[in-house]
Amino acid sequence: MKKDFSASKFFLKVATLIVIFLIVIFAAPLALNINSYKSELENKLSTALNTNVKIEGDIAYTFNNVGPKLILKNISFDAGEGNDLNGNIENLYLNANPFQLFKKEFSFKKFSIANGSLSTSEDFFKSYIQNKSQFEKISFENMDIRIVNKLSEIEFDSNNGVFLFNSQNLVTAKLQGTFSNLLYNLKYKNNKLEISFPEIKLSLEHTRQDLINNNGFVKIKFSEKLLFPGFRNTYIKSNIILANDKLELNNAKISSATYNGVGKVSLQKNNDLALVNADLKFGRSNFSRISKSDWVSFFNKEIFQIASLMNGNFKINFQNVFLDRNYFDNIDLDISFNGGDIVLNRVQFSSDKNSFDLSGRFIQENKDFLLFFDSTFETKQFKRLCIQACESKATTNNYSMKAKGVLNLKNSKFTMESFFSDKEYSQPQIVDLNQRLKTIFFGDLAKTFDLKNYFKLY
Repeated sequence: MKKDFSASKFFLKVATLIVIFLIVIFAAPLALNINSYKSELENKLSTALNTNVKIEGDIAYTFNNVGPKLILKNISFDAGEGNDLNGNIENLYLNANPFQLFKKEFSFKKFSIANGSLSTSEDFFKSYIQNKSQFEKISFENMDIRIVNKLSEIEFDSNNGVFLFNSQNLVTAKLQGTFSNLLYNLKYKNNKLEISFPEIKLSLEHTRQDLINNNGFVKIKFSEKLLFPGFRNTYIKSNIILANDKLELNNAKISSATYNGVGKVSLQKNNDLALVNADLKFGRSNFSRISKSDWVSFFNKEIFQIASLMNGNFKINFQNVFLDRNYFDNIDLDISFNGGDIVLNRVQFSSDKNSFDLSGRFIQENKDFLLFFDSTFETKQFKRLCIQACESKATTNNYSMKAKGVLNLKNSKFTMESFFSDKEYSQPQIVDLNQRLKTIFFGDLAKTFDLKNYFKLY
């Protein structure tokens, strides 16, 4: 009796044969001595990455639900004096074709690395990564990466992510990790780089024509305080140029709750410090929004922290400023940072009726922060300024003075060395002046920022 044909049983047998056939194909390389391929793999990796590659551990073959792979253990990279790619990784997973393995042929189109540390130069990406058409995908897991250029060394720790390439360039990148103990997220696509630090609410977006050309356009958003009191919720957008070991922000537009302006900033590496030069102009800055406690903190601590990080010069012009009292309309700052000292080349507060000029140097002496200063003050409305402030009644609107001395910022103590108004003060008068200054300001630095307190001397 003829049996009925069963389609389901037929296809089940065919499927079983296919599965067995595939298993045999994928399992066949298990019979190979994969460790004997070390020298070939080292040579091909060295050529592809332009560095000396040494496989210190074993090489294993595996196949699973993500496909057949070679697992290379304990790989070291040593570029020697070139310093393009150095470091060590624990595991390198290389996609493998079972047929090609028998012919000792390897493809580096897709691979991943895990658990290790790499140091690379910017030139490595430009010269070797971007123009290597054999790369399609490189994945990272728990990798520490240090990028070295002529300006700086930047370290990113515990990185996880992926790089995707076309036939010529890097086209997409996604990375997550830590930078200076802060979590970061990085995305790159269509020549636009975005990096954010969620913990401090800082984000940066950089767009450029291509990966070879570093010039482009940058946008920076930062919600925390940035260097100077009042710089919160700051937004910066600017053309950016990187040439001759210098990074420049040209025609930068800066805005925050207090400041709005334009200017130019340049940055270079100077030994272990950054060399920063800035020329900025702000209009209608509302200084009344900044508390005196913020100024006290800035001059007692933060300005010296800034000076420890950089050298350079800042020229900043504030026009049509808003202050608690309308003594001045404009402020001009010319300040230099030099080896930890802060040099006041010139600080000028001015208006049609009043002007105050200050020059000097902030230094740290033992545990004290000291300002050595020369100052001049002139006014054409002395009678008005003296109302409810001067001890004696002003008899003229014109007044000027020159003073030289030291201000100890820690305890808000003035020590005048010389004082001249209508005449030069004698030594007993200087002693009396210092005692009166101590009575007014000692222990309260916030009072030194209010001009009316000085009129108590008259």
